[in-house]
Amino acid sequence: MIDFVNVGSIIADIIVILIFILSISHAYRRGLTILIYQFISLIITFVVLLILCKPITNLVVQNTGLDEFFVTKIQSTLENTFEENFKEGTLIDTDNTNISNTVVNMINKYITEAKENSTDNIANFVANEISYIVVSAIVVIILGITIRLLLILLKFCLITLSNLPIINTLDKSGGIVYGIFRAYLITYIILAILSLLSPMLANTGLTAFIKSSRICSIFYNNNVLLKIFK
Repeated sequence: MIDFVNVGSIIADIIVILIFILSISHAYRRGLTILIYQFISLIITFVVLLILCKPITNLVVQNTGLDEFFVTKIQSTLENTFEENFKEGTLIDTDNTNISNTVVNMINKYITEAKENSTDNIANFVANEISYIVVSAIVVIILGITIRLLLILLKFCLITLSNLPIINTLDKSGGIVYGIFRAYLITYIILAILSLLSPMLANTGLTAFIKSSRICSIFYNNNVLLKIFK
């Protein structure tokens, strides 16, 4: 007769081992230099976008007719679609339009602001606000692509550098260390979630498999992340 608990515990251990093998293998192939580059480049991209998005958007609005183009198009569409709402200053019902709820809520917010400010042309006010967001989105996309292209150029320089004999050895060794750390983190996160769900899974075979395993149970019963949160 098959001992399902024993088989399940073996599978749980195999999963943990596979996580470590795949993580270390991937990190070794990539090398520590590229892994650090990927992490730092992501942070740089977000920081630069946060800093430059608004100033560049303002420059585009002030020096081009792009925002006016969008204002005209958006206002025309809104007036044709929600004529009564803009005439009476009433909010749009999300159930009566194919526009996403997020955008409808945004429009309703601007309608409310226009009424509070006693704006004569509500549709124009809303169109101006939304067009600014549209221009900002375009700026973010173009700026993001530009940053990524520059970072790709930097990546090629790092790859060339990391291929030098001594640096390559250190790079691969560092990659292995990073891979081990990442595998620990992934395993702890998965088992932390299962631990939190364990009161609901107590009568299932899943927790029995984990508890009776040799390797997986170590992470499960001594979860560092749960201790930190606690």
